[in-house]
Amino acid sequence: MAPEPTPDEPAVRLEVISGPDAKREFLGRVAMGKQALPTDAPLNALMDQLRRAQSEIERRNGTPEAIAEGQFVIYLDEAALLARDPNNTELHELLRTVLHQGRAVDVAVRNPHPGAPSLPPWAPEATRRRNELADLLVMTPVAELVARLDEQGWCEEYAGLLGVTEEVVAGWRDGEAADGPEHVRLARFVATCVTVEELGTVRNVAVWFRTPLHPSRSCTPLDLARADTGLEMAYASGERSAEAALDEFDGRWRTRE
Repeated sequence: MAPEPTPDEPAVRLEVISGPDAKREFLGRVAMGKQALPTDAPLNALMDQLRRAQSEIERRNGTPEAIAEGQFVIYLDEAALLARDPNNTELHELLRTVLHQGRAVDVAVRNPHPGAPSLPPWAPEATRRRNELADLLVMTPVAELVARLDEQGWCEEYAGLLGVTEEVVAGWRDGEAADGPEHVRLARFVATCVTVEELGTVRNVAVWFRTPLHPSRSCTPLDLARADTGLEMAYASGERSAEAALDEFDGRWRTRE
């Protein structure tokens, strides 16, 4: 369980704890005497706290100096919360707003169970979502697409995945045009990176793509992406473990010297 906020800590916390350690959901600083919500509190009571977080995001967007008040921290198990009502559209939208708009105004979302990241119920659909986003991004200029990858910490090492040289990627960054197939492949890769980031299970997408799936092998998620089978998305979303992904990618990896 996450540590209790100290009296001087400028944070408001929402904890949604599930599993054998389930005890409570807590809102506010302990020293302020906020009441803990029981684990089986009505879903709408929990959604009220997400609405409060949404209002905080809106307040900070409208009053930038409010960010200086401190970080607004929300501890929640997203999967456990969504499991209460998987078809609740408002719940999905509230979570999406808090997760993706909060970052810019220091409204942070943290998992109360480090090392066991929650997966949203739509994780198995990650490949479909990636493909839909790629269809939209293909209309985006290549310089903007490269800039999005730069923001995630990429250099030009993904050039081979796109079938071009690193010099070509550098040229795109400077505004040079790409041919049709290259533009499509670039949009698809950007969509892959954005979708992996939105899953919320990877802290640094560029580092994750470069990290070997197994200590004894050099194969990385970037290698999976080159195969264009969707394995990198299955691995990112939790549909495949690292070893299962390797089994599909190279059935002999366990015995290979």
